Amino acid sequence: MHRSLTFKNFSLKHDFEAVRALLIACNDYVIFEQGEPTDDAYVTGYFRNCPPGQNPVLKHSIGVFDGETLVGLVDLIDGYPRPRDCYLGLLLLTPKARGRGLGPQVLDRLITAAQARSNKRMLLCVLEENQGAQRFWKGQGFVPLGVAKAVTIRRKKHVKIEMVRQV
Repeated sequence: MHRSLTFKNFSLKHDFEAVRALLIACNDYVIFEQGEPTDDAYVTGYFRNCPPGQNPVLKHSIGVFDGETLVGLVDLIDGYPRPRDCYLGLLLLTPKARGRGLGPQVLDRLITAAQARSNKRMLLCVLEENQGAQRFWKGQGFVPLGVAKAVTIRRKKHVKIEMVRQV
């Protein structure tokens, strides 16, 4: 177990460069998702993008640290799509941090925090072609809602599968 995992709320004003560096380290995912590497617009989107009609104040942009090292990013929003829901927009770990059991630990912390904020469910979308992510989320108790949506993210066309679990 990695007891040194800590979370820090990030802001566009103070943490742009740290997020940019992490997203560049994770260009394998960024290119898979959007068809091109990290740029400043992608970094800004991490901080600003919200579901339509949602209050950005309810969004949490979080850095995940293992000791002093930034190893991941989380993006979540409370109250979406329903008042007692928590929507996980991103849980991304650097390539060096993957496969070390950090993902389930981060998720456990997020679920505990969601419960403390009186959320009842956690939802997310996974890209259909990302089979590894689908296996991970299913292994963490998420089940598909049967909602698949075609989306285009910059240059890439995807099908997103919505998943949910009780918290």
